[in-house]
Amino acid sequence: MGLQRPPFRIFLWSNALQRRSNIVRDNRLGIGFSAKVAQRLTLDAKASDGDDGINASARLSYVSKRNNEIHIGYALGSLGLSGTSGIHNRERKITAGTKFKATDTGSGFIENSRGQHANRTTIAKTYCISYERTRYLKYTATLESGHVSETGHASPRRNTISFGAADNNQNTQTGRLRSEYSTETEKTKHQKPKTWGLSAHHQTRLNTTWQFLTGVDALVSKQSGGNFRDGEYSEGTLG
Repeated sequence: MGLQRPPFRIFLWSNALQRRSNIVRDNRLGIGFSAKVAQRLTLDAKASDGDDGINASARLSYVSKRNNEIHIGYALGSLGLSGTSGIHNRERKITAGTKFKATDTGSGFIENSRGQHANRTTIAKTYCISYERTRYLKYTATLESGHVSETGHASPRRNTISFGAADNNQNTQTGRLRSEYSTETEKTKHQKPKTWGLSAHHQTRLNTTWQFLTGVDALVSKQSGGNFRDGEYSEGTLG
């Protein structure tokens, strides 16, 4: 949230993404920039084109003298479905949020977004609080809530709560731990999937050249109305 950033920078990026099911492949090439348009005002923007059509976004951020930030953004994004690559099929999303420091050790983050595509509306809200116990150790708690509304379809509502901790002593070691629980319901009240997630990563600096990395990510999903969407996922890293 600080003001120490270059007055202007530009970047190029690309990706090749293979997806399954009815989600289309998306090879993409893009360009973006970040510009400090005033002492406390920054504009970030990027645009890209690919198999799934044109995506673009812009975000304006203001940082106060007390290092609190207010931002607002607008984005055109793809739905990831076949036959929706035209510019008229982009989802249009408005985002507004703030980062603030309540005390020397406590800070918060709030963000709301609203997306619109034809008669499909997506609303999401995020609330996060952080506590810095020491110079390197930080705890966070996050609540995310959102729902999708579309004429003639069910309106799923999703709520997620997560807790995390991060140790960022870059001279010796860094680590982060995050647990998550989410539920999803529809107006029909049938089939209520529940998901548990865990992510843990650790990095130890052996010397100026070598680092030792370990990590694990796991996800378990269960559904009360049947086992069609039940699943388990885990991934480990070592390096």
